[in-house]
Parts: sequence; structure tokens; C-alpha cells
Amino acid sequence: MKRLLLLSVFAMMALFSKAQDSTRLYQNFDVDDSAGAGLDHFPPGWSVYHVVDGGQIWKHFSMYGVNNTSCLEFNGYQGGADHDNDAWLMAPKLNLSAFTSVFLNFSAVYLYVGDSLHVKVSTNYSGTGNPMASGVTWIEPVHTGIMKDDSNNVSLFRNFQVNLTPYISTHTYVAFEYISSNISGSRWSLDSIFTTGTTNPHAGINNVAEDKLALNIVGNGSSSEVKVGFDVIPGSYQLEIYDLTGRKIREVQMTAKEGYQVYTISNLSMIRGMYLIKLANDKLYGTTKFIVE
Repeated sequence: MKRLLLLSVFAMMALFSKAQDSTRLYQNFDVDDSAGAGLDHFPPGWSVYHVVDGGQIWKHFSMYGVNNTSCLEFNGYQGGADHDNDAWLMAPKLNLSAFTSVFLNFSAVYLYVGDSLHVKVSTNYSGTGNPMASGVTWIEPVHTGIMKDDSNNVSLFRNFQVNLTPYISTHTYVAFEYISSNISGSRWSLDSIFTTGTTNPHAGINNVAEDKLALNIVGNGSSSEVKVGFDVIPGSYQLEIYDLTGRKIREVQMTAKEGYQVYTISNLSMIRGMYLIKLANDKLYGTTKFIVE
């Protein structure tokens, strides 16, 4: 019997939608969506710009993320020395005009002494070129979370949240700025970047599930069965399982009762690998991922 290992995740991947929706971010970098040189692989719509280029880059790693999953990382220390860098990682343009409130959520781990990661927002960046160009305005909102050197625990990802409500517009950009110098270079890893919020019911966006459901895998499963636990309000839900190619391997329509419950999905034929589970209706969604070994 194959062992099922739960890997919790707080981001809904683009695999779950027809395309990444420009009204929301859901990215945990578990699928290497592009073939860049030097490991600088980014999902569609994401970009980087080096205001100061010390030779290091934002890199995609298949490990070092939440629960040893994929992530993006920048490290200004290389070849036995620190280097000067000012490297921007920019998310796709967001149209937030349908929201009455919206929040950016992400997980990060900070190693070694160096500058803090800067999370910035702009409503007049063009989307290409130098983010520090004349006339471009960036704001660094206050975030919740602790930016702390976790060198003694490289897997201790901390969760952060930024209130984007003051920056609601049809043209909102979020950027992560990494800065290092020739005397200090920290290492930052980013994972599980997603937005949550409340939409205006008259704004014209239909079927946007914004509230997050917490899912968990119950017990040890097999390649033929998995048990999913969740706490929801009563209603109809759709439960789906995907492999990492984006192929849907099971879809179940279910009616949930109020409170915590466990739903068993049987008669599966899963081979060794990583899978994603989504539970959603038109108001709520939740995701988690697991590995069959």
C-alpha cells in the first residue's frame, strides 16, 4: 500500500482555472510553467527586473518551499561573497475594481543577516521596464507577520498578509523587492501567494469564490482511496482531484452538512506523484495537495 503524505498549501493554483484570473492571484510555483535559462522560471504573467544586477537571480526551485515543495528564491550571497542587488519580482496586473476589500497573502522564510523583503504596490506602473522609472509610484504597505532570521530552521515558513484595499483599481501591481549589498546578503524564499477578498455583488463578476476553506487529508490513504476533512456551511460543493499535468482524475458533486466532516473518495487509480484537491462552490473554495509514494 502506498503512503499518502499530506502537504498543506494555502494557494489555489492556476491548474484549477481555465487561465490565471487577472482579478486574483493564486500561485504556489509547484508547476514550472516556463523554460527559462539559469533556473529563472516563472509562471505566465510574472516578471523580474534588476535595478541593480549583482549577477544573482530569482530562481525557481522544486524544493525549499512550504513542506519541501516548489518556491521562488533569491540569495545575494554567492561564490563566498555578498553582492549588490536590487531585484524586483512582479506579479501579473490585477483588476481589483470589483472588490470592496482585498488582501494579499504569502508565505516566506528569511535566512542569514540582510535586508528585509519589501512588498510594494503600484497603481501606475506600466507593467514593463524599470519599476523605478520617473513618475512610477510604489507604496510599501504595513504587513502582518514577523520578518525574522530563521537560519536555524530553514523550513520554518511564516505567513504574511498585506491589506490591498486602499489600492483597489483596474491597474494594480504587486512586487517583491529584494535588496542586498556587498557586506550583507540574505536569502529569501517565497511560496503560496494568493489574494482573498469580498466582491461587490453589483460589480459584474460572477461565480468568484473568495472565502477560503481549510482542507486536510485524514489518516493514511492508498493509491485507490483518499479521505478529505473540512469544516463548511451546509450546501452543494464540487470536489475535484488533479494531477500535476492539470489532468482532472476525479470530480464529485456532493452535499455537505454543517460543521467538520470527512468525505471518502474511493475507486481511484493514482500512480506515484503529487496531486491536488479542490473543494468549491460559487462562494467558497479550498485546496490542499498530497503525495502518493
